[in-house]
Amino acid sequence: MSLQLHNIEASDGTVSVSFASSGAVSVEESALRLEMKQGEKSFHNIPIAATSIGIGRWTMSISGPDNIHLKQMFEISVRPAQTVQSRRFVVQVGAGSNLSHPLSQKASSFTATSDLLTGFLPETSTVSMMLGAGAGFDLPRLVKALHRYPYGCLEQTISTTMPLLYLSELADYIHVDAKDRKLKAAVEHGIRRLATMQRYDGSFGYWDARGGPQPWLTVYALDFMSRARRAGFAVPDTMYNETISWFSKRALRRGSELFNLRTAEATRAYALYVLAKAGHPEPSLLRYWNRRGWVNQNPLEAQLLLTASTLTGVLSSTHSAADPTAGRDRDWESADYGSKVRDAAMRLTLMLESRADDRAILDLADTVNRLMTERRYLSTQEMAWLALAGKAMIARYGAVDVAVGGRRIKQDRPLAFRVSPDELARGVTIENKAADLVLATVMVSGIPDQPMPAEENGFSVRRMLYDLNGKLVGKGHPLQQGERYVVILDGGATASGQQQSMVVDMLPAGLEIENTRLLHGGSLKDFGWLGDITKGAHLELRDDRFVAAFELKSGHQDYKVAYIVRAVTSGSYVWPAAYVEDMYRPDRFARGAIDRIEVAGR
Repeated sequence: MSLQLHNIEASDGTVSVSFASSGAVSVEESALRLEMKQGEKSFHNIPIAATSIGIGRWTMSISGPDNIHLKQMFEISVRPAQTVQSRRFVVQVGAGSNLSHPLSQKASSFTATSDLLTGFLPETSTVSMMLGAGAGFDLPRLVKALHRYPYGCLEQTISTTMPLLYLSELADYIHVDAKDRKLKAAVEHGIRRLATMQRYDGSFGYWDARGGPQPWLTVYALDFMSRARRAGFAVPDTMYNETISWFSKRALRRGSELFNLRTAEATRAYALYVLAKAGHPEPSLLRYWNRRGWVNQNPLEAQLLLTASTLTGVLSSTHSAADPTAGRDRDWESADYGSKVRDAAMRLTLMLESRADDRAILDLADTVNRLMTERRYLSTQEMAWLALAGKAMIARYGAVDVAVGGRRIKQDRPLAFRVSPDELARGVTIENKAADLVLATVMVSGIPDQPMPAEENGFSVRRMLYDLNGKLVGKGHPLQQGERYVVILDGGATASGQQQSMVVDMLPAGLEIENTRLLHGGSLKDFGWLGDITKGAHLELRDDRFVAAFELKSGHQDYKVAYIVRAVTSGSYVWPAAYVEDMYRPDRFARGAIDRIEVAGR
């Protein structure tokens, strides 16, 4: 901490400065005693060390000539150098048995203990459980992960806000207060953010209103707006009606002219469903596409058209002209951001909302849980539909009769609860008192207690630091306080095909992003040594991070981005790892190594 004292008007004399700290920081120097004349300045560097994650408080008290007494307190946030990681497992608990060892899928006895937190920083860790007739889809983790997701393209804005529409139904399962004004404000903020992305014609752009129309995501936006209205949130009439008009007059009737055929197909199926559910059906188009048959549709699109036709009355609820489980499957597709997990969760949501056959619903729920368990990472699109499916499945999973830590709990819906560190220390036993099988979904999340190693899975990423003349700053070489440097992030995708990519570089505490001259098409005449820079679809310069989003296409799989920082505060700092991922196939990613930098004082 840089401290400047200036005796502006006080008499010559002794100035005493004392320091105290609490929380996540400690001050390494407890006091200063100075002789200062009137008009004199004094400069000092006060060493402050981070001791834990959280908020630290640093208090300074000053006394001096002329009976001067001053006291001031500063709050300092200590951020982890890594992101939250999660573990999940599902245990079958038979009738009259106890929940057992956390790493076993079919154990017969278990007491949850602090061993669950192994590998995580204790102060950052949470443990939650959900007990019911079926797997709980990790509702607490899904909603929490979406709520804290820090970026906001059109899809991400909708996905992160969608589950918050249902706070009154989900509050007990995601461990929040349904009356929490901050969460309701987050929905209102999402609606306002969505409005900034609406184009002149009623469709939506990917990052803002200046971008080209995003057909499928525009349906997703309409679906969100319709759900928000039904949940009691205010959505501007003009915004809502212009979107409906865009579909009625353009997208549904001229889709194959405006977009490629695959995008038109995916958009049409979803739009006909959303319009029917919103009370603006298109029966003539539904009859036309029913006559054409659904042979070329994938299972999700067949389900959307079947549900829309049933809602509109074009088909009866028992109609079987098309099999929504037939057709092609896919791992991922850019036309509608679909994947096996997303498609299955979305189909399950549709079946639940349209009151389909219970057996078919439970079979598909088992499939969704299996697909989810097989995945290490999930996209925001997948998490949003899994949250909606999980919300709709709550009533279907029926009653539980269990004992938690010796306390009998019997209710007509699944039970969700958190386990505190004190409870884990004592041990918490879960017993099934019912005659039927109970599934216990256990979710543990927190910051890893050891640095995660560099990893490449479909991407590569490298971070290098240069001075303004293009000279590489070697690792371990101290930076000079007050000087500027250029950070270069480069790498590539090892997988072929289209990649909606994002690279993120979290800043260490001693650096600040300086300006935008290397971005948004700014002049590079002073930085010719940089070479070609990848044009970003979206760029953000935040207080704590640099973010660049760009699309990589077949034949152009490499990227390079750059930004300027200034070394502002002397000290030793951890520089979090640079990270790049495909936003909609997050299992394709690369993480660099955590670095440490030194900033030398003047």
